[in-house]
Amino acid sequence: IKVKAPAKINLTLEVLGKRPDGYHNISTVMQAVDLYDVITITDNDSGKVTISCNYEGVPCDDSNICAKAAYRFFDYCKMDVRGDPQQSFCGSFFKKGGSIWKKH
Repeated sequence: IKVKAPAKINLTLEVLGKRPDGYHNISTVMQAVDLYDVITITDNDSGKVTISCNYEGVPCDDSNICAKAAYRFFDYCKMDVRGDPQQSFCGSFFKKGGSIWKKH
């Protein structure tokens, strides 16, 4: 799956309070701009999420927010990242989600 992730700017941003998980609740108004990252998602045989980036300073290990999101997704689906994603509900959802993103 290859999708464009549009950049956005915050027109307003209000921090409402800290959550128990350490993150903050916010209220914001955002506007997409004509810049984007290209995100490519592929299968691999490593048994873990791997990240690569051509921008210096972006972590390419499990501390990367994309890796964290992917692990949470697989945990939620109770799916092994080495498993066949087309054989699970979440794998199907993930594949269809990529198709929807491609249309935008």
